[in-house]
Amino acid sequence: MDKRLKNLKNLSATLLDIELFKLKKISADQQRLSDEILRIRESKGQQAVTLTEANGMDPSLLAGAFSKWEEWCTQKSMSLNQEQAVLRVEMEKQRKKTQAMFGRSEAVKELMKRDTNMAKKKMSL
Repeated sequence: MDKRLKNLKNLSATLLDIELFKLKKISADQQRLSDEILRIRESKGQQAVTLTEANGMDPSLLAGAFSKWEEWCTQKSMSLNQEQAVLRVEMEKQRKKTQAMFGRSEAVKELMKRDTNMAKKKMSL
């Protein structure tokens, strides 16, 4: 096997691994944001139950802290949703890069097969 072809195979495999790592990182970031949004929603739901049970006599509601907290939850959710939108765009771009690198890696593998087959044919002659 041609040494250059072997080096190309190693390089393309390494580059594919890098692109896959980037894709996994974006996916993990998306999951982290989704989990955080879910925690805020659950927290708001739990707070609503607490307020219902207190019959309007909850100290945080009476002191005005609840409305500030609720406003913070809304702002934080909006901010997280915006971050998710940005990550979705990045994910799509990264998918395309990863697909291209996968294609290159597969092309190198095919070249190596051809090279091996040609070497076998030469040896059988």
